[in-house]
Amino acid sequence: MKLKVRIALFVIFAAVIGGFYYAYFPAINKMTKDISVKPFVIDTLAVENADVMCLIEYLTDTGIKGKFEEEYWIEESKTISGNKVLIAVKKDFAPDGITVKNKEEVQECYNFMHIEFKLQNGNPLSVIGVRMLSPMNAKKQTPSLKEYISKLTTPFLCVGDYNIKKS
Repeated sequence: MKLKVRIALFVIFAAVIGGFYYAYFPAINKMTKDISVKPFVIDTLAVENADVMCLIEYLTDTGIKGKFEEEYWIEESKTISGNKVLIAVKKDFAPDGITVKNKEEVQECYNFMHIEFKLQNGNPLSVIGVRMLSPMNAKKQTPSLKEYISKLTTPFLCVGDYNIKKS
């Protein structure tokens, strides 16, 4: 059975997708040159009606939370560096709620959020949002992320802003 998931990720991105997911990733920061970003982000999220939303380089925003809290389970990461990761999952897409597996920033590496939930059919899915801190060499950041992902026992989707530069 193939699952089609509408996912919205906002910022510059790269994605590791486990094969059968449909993903929509607008890079909002590239589309907001002459307009107010906050209303644009909220309006764009509302129009997309995504099953899963992942906001990277996010700062706590009651406008975003207020707009979506009735329809979505919403969690945000803890941070040391200031920026956070927010992941929101439609309540009808994850009827039993979401479980936060990890929301701790890896100091000097990346902002991080890992949630898990059961789909309507009962199958588990993990969603990881990551923002690698920049400018840094990926050789320092990717080993810990790779190790974390290698220990997952559920299908997963890892999305984010990897800020990878050539070494």
